[in-house]
Amino acid sequence: MSKKVQDLEKGLNELTQGRTLPGLARILSDSDDFLYVSLDLIKIQEQVRHNIDTESESFAALKESIREKGVLEPVKLLKRETDFLLLIGERRFRACEILGLPNIPATILKGNLTAGEILGMQLAENLQREDLNIIDEAKAYVKYYTQRTGKGDLLSALTHYDRGKERLNSADEVAVSEIVKIAGKTPRTVFNVISLLKLPNDIVESIEKGDVSSTAGYVLASSMESPDFERMLKAALDGATIQEIKNHKATNESAKKQSHAGGRPLKKSYAQKLADIRIAVIGKAGSITAKEAKELLKEIEFFRKVILKISGER
Repeated sequence: MSKKVQDLEKGLNELTQGRTLPGLARILSDSDDFLYVSLDLIKIQEQVRHNIDTESESFAALKESIREKGVLEPVKLLKRETDFLLLIGERRFRACEILGLPNIPATILKGNLTAGEILGMQLAENLQREDLNIIDEAKAYVKYYTQRTGKGDLLSALTHYDRGKERLNSADEVAVSEIVKIAGKTPRTVFNVISLLKLPNDIVESIEKGDVSSTAGYVLASSMESPDFERMLKAALDGATIQEIKNHKATNESAKKQSHAGGRPLKKSYAQKLADIRIAVIGKAGSITAKEAKELLKEIEFFRKVILKISGER
């Protein structure tokens, strides 16, 4: 058994010993019914998992395995009055649909499960995937937190949780606590993983594909407010090593220290100040509202007119 699976099982065990997700205790211990269920009777609600890529190599391999050997691991379903709710195994279900199979082997869970218990099961199942990449892991945490609380700022919640749980309301504290326990990681580690989602789309996609390492992503995420961020970003996309990426920042910081040697800090030009603002906006693009975007456009237009007037251009 891999260490990742052991850590996840430990997290689940901790949860089932308390009141947080009592349904998981039943799921792990009950000898539930096993049936072949018609695909037409199975319904899917919104899952913790990110959208399934049915064109990926791993999904193609899953389809081929099912075509040759059948579904080796049953999906988990919850019996309702007239149908079944899919809890775990959406990839297997989708593969069977595409292959045109009439039914799928399933374990039918007993008892009533709360929405929180279902989400906890799905998060744990997703984190055990062999093909899980760090970006999908980050998205799973955020989606779980959003579905549990109706909020999207998990980074802020993790920061407060790490500094003192009393800073959070009870619902946020429970959601963050469940994420940390199911993942089997410290709040700081989960924070670092989620911070990768703040990066520009091109670097996020490169990390997701494995072209850029998660370690390089962590370095970039912690340097987004740096004036050297764009140089570091370009270096990462060009395949630079971790040390080479860091050197882009270190070299510039060394130059700053030399310019400060006379006792007076080097005054930034207006262009440098605007560059700092640009980096800040890029880093927070996902959280900028439509109203704020319109205000930014007004300011940009104002600066454009002033600069054109100063330069004598029209």
